[in-house]
Amino acid sequence: MIFGFIILTFLTVDADKEAQQTAEKLQKTYQKLGNVQSEFSQTYIDTLRGSQRVESGELWVHKDGRLRWSYKNPTEKDFIFDGKSAFFYEPENRQVTIFDKFQEDDLWKTMQFLWGKTSWKERFNVEACPKICREQFVNYKTLTLIPKKVLGSLDHAWIIIDPKTHRISQALLFDALENKNIYEFKNIRTVATFKNTIFQFVIPEGTSILRATANDNEETTAKPPAPENIKIFKRPE
Repeated sequence: MIFGFIILTFLTVDADKEAQQTAEKLQKTYQKLGNVQSEFSQTYIDTLRGSQRVESGELWVHKDGRLRWSYKNPTEKDFIFDGKSAFFYEPENRQVTIFDKFQEDDLWKTMQFLWGKTSWKERFNVEACPKICREQFVNYKTLTLIPKKVLGSLDHAWIIIDPKTHRISQALLFDALENKNIYEFKNIRTVATFKNTIFQFVIPEGTSILRATANDNEETTAKPPAPENIKIFKRPE
């Protein structure tokens, strides 16, 4: 019994060490990428209710941290971070939520691991993926990330890595109730430059505005801009 426990301990240590080496190699790979564009799908699985929601679209990430998630199916919506504020725009509901000082948010800083814009060692403890994870993704490199700082919506994450490109193929994010968001990335490519308009957002006239603050949410309605400042919101092509 004791001998078996010792063997198991050594195997666990070796597996964790391999996971840490994989994380370091992955970090170096993303540091060299620069600007990234990718197609994505997001599947949210509610364990308690036994339901799931699937969405898909395209992602643009600038090397300076700006980004845009454009959901195309089943409903169009956009999440845009321009470097200072973040906007979540739902055209079907004529509503936008503004997140001021978004770059200071702990969850945002932590979530940047999805595109390699944060230090693994600074934000996470790295461990080997559990057996069920390794068996599910037998042809991939895998690792588990556990946030060093408690985050309400992220308990741990499984990172699935393509062994050929050493880029993230999937990320499975679990909360404390084992509900999970599954992000799958396809057609990942580097881009020399992006048009600045990709990361710009002008609130369309008549849009309801929710402003997310530390204390509460304030709701207003966008006022018509001066004629010379009118711009038309366009989704990236």
